[in-house]
Order: sequence, then structure tokens, then C-alpha cells
Amino acid sequence: MAYLIVTLPVLLLHLDHPDAVLLVLLHLAGIAALVAFRRAERFRGSRLEVWFDFYPLPMFALFYSEVEVLNHLSHGGRMFDPWIQGMDQRLFGCQPSRDWARHWSVPVLGEYLHLGYFSYYFLAPTLAFTLRFRRSFVAYQRAIACVALSFYVSFLFFILMPVAGPYYSFPPPDVNQVGIILPRLVRWLLNRGSSVGAAFPSSHVAVSVTVWIMAMRYHSKLSVIYAFIVPALALGTIYGGYHYATDVMAGLLLSVLVGTLGHRWVSTLRVEAPRPVPQP
Repeated sequence: MAYLIVTLPVLLLHLDHPDAVLLVLLHLAGIAALVAFRRAERFRGSRLEVWFDFYPLPMFALFYSEVEVLNHLSHGGRMFDPWIQGMDQRLFGCQPSRDWARHWSVPVLGEYLHLGYFSYYFLAPTLAFTLRFRRSFVAYQRAIACVALSFYVSFLFFILMPVAGPYYSFPPPDVNQVGIILPRLVRWLLNRGSSVGAAFPSSHVAVSVTVWIMAMRYHSKLSVIYAFIVPALALGTIYGGYHYATDVMAGLLLSVLVGTLGHRWVSTLRVEAPRPVPQP
């Protein structure tokens, strides 16, 4: 709810934009729905309350979809890619997101890295459902709060400092250089669902590493599985030409801060345990 409120002024200041009025109405409707549900006693202990616990998951996708409009309203289409490219050049002496795949073309490796990248869409839901139904409710609430924190901080950066990313700034590497099958699927998804200006920090890395850290805290077996996925995801964002190396490092830093300081903060919040769902 806080994110809906914080981003609302950006829309209210630009009501002349064709999408702004609709987004304002959606933000207000979302705030009203969350408030109403939290106050609706008749839903307590019902199956609806159980599934309401998962409402953040689809909201992440919806908020991501409006990022492009919000950063355009904030900066008039300006992107900060030159600054990030300069950071990469100073740190690495090249542009890793443009040059790595061209210099080290290993399709089998690229396929594995793209498998990690594609797995991003399943990491948070897998952790959420596993903790909610297999572990304690407190563990679930703390973990999903940290994941949400990674998402929302990333979204705010996308609005305040939009970076398009190498996928839009450089010619992408030949698809046959960076994999076999999955690069085509990943690019198909990006071409249809990506928000331009959402590269810094890499939310793929920030969220995935946060999920991994939460799994280390609350589900060690799941964290072992993630150990084969998350590092490949982080490298795959650069190797496939989807994120600058600086994006990835910023995402990693954000995840570490959320996984430590953020987790310490959410652990101080009171968690109201759900009532048992009545059996038919």
C-alpha cells in the first residue's frame, strides 16, 4: 500500500498524460481494496484470507508494468545509460554486457545462464508457497516482506533514475552465440513485457538474491537448489546483454542490505497469525 501512495503524486502531477488518469484510479482502487479487506472481519479465517496472503506476487508484476510510464513522467524520456556505461568502462575497461558474449561464445554455457535468468519468474512464488504451506507463517511473512522490499526499492530507482539497459542501447549479441533455445524465449518475453528504464539496479538480481537469502534463513533445502540457479541468473543478465555489470552489482548490494538490515527491521513488526480455516 505504501508504494501505491508514494507513487501517486507522480501521476497526479501529470494528469494530461493519456495513461495517468487510469493509473490514478487503479492506485486509488488498490488502496481502497487493501484497506477494506484488512478491516473486513468476515474474511478472517476463511480460504479467501489464505489466498489474500499471496496478493503481493501479482502486484509485483502490475507495478513493474507501470514503471515505464512513471519514469517517463518523471524525466520526460531521459535515460541515464551513459552514466552507467561509464561506470562499467572504468571498472572493467570494456562493456561486459556487450563484449563478454562476443569474446566467449559458448552456447551450452549460455543456455545454462539463460535457464537461470528464466527461472527468475518462479523463484519468489516457489519460496512463498513453500513457506506458507510447509513452514511457519511468521517465516513466510518475513520472507515475503523482504522480497517485497527488494521489489519496491528497485521500482523507486527505476522511476527516479531510469536506465534502459544494454538490450536497448547496444546491438544484442547473436542469439546463437549466447545459447540454443532459451535465449529466444527470453527475448520473446522481453520484447512483449519489458518496461524500458527498469535496468538499474537489476531487480532480477536484487529479488533473486533476496529470495536466496530468505531460503538460507528459513528453508535450507530450497536454498541448495537456488545455489545452482541464482549465480547463473546474475551472470546471465550480463552475458545475454540484458543488464550492465553495474546494474548487477547494485542489485547485489540492495539484496544484501535487504537480507540483513531489511530483515532485521521486518522482524520487529508484529505478525498476526491467521485463524484456522474451517473445514467443510
